[in-house]
Amino acid sequence: MEFGDKVKKLRVDRGLTQTAFAQRLGMRKSIISAYESQMRMPSLEMLIKIALEFSVSVDWLLGVERAKSMDVTELTDEQVILLAGLVEEFRGLNKTRRN
Repeated sequence: MEFGDKVKKLRVDRGLTQTAFAQRLGMRKSIISAYESQMRMPSLEMLIKIALEFSVSVDWLLGVERAKSMDVTELTDEQVILLAGLVEEFRGLNKTRRN
């Protein structure tokens, strides 16, 4: 399954229209349509945002990993700290862009 197919399935399974999903991500519906039709790929920041929105891994979205989500019980303490820092950094970027 391709990236666009995965995004569409996740969106539909969640009961979101392209417009509603685009609003949640702070973008236009046409961009979501372009993702789903494989006409465009998201930036790294947007890819992370989509993964967080659906609680899936970026690797799964990109087809690198077969598992839909990450088993966090297998992470080392250092990896948990690194992941928590990345999430906080991402949230900070989000707040800055909204202001």
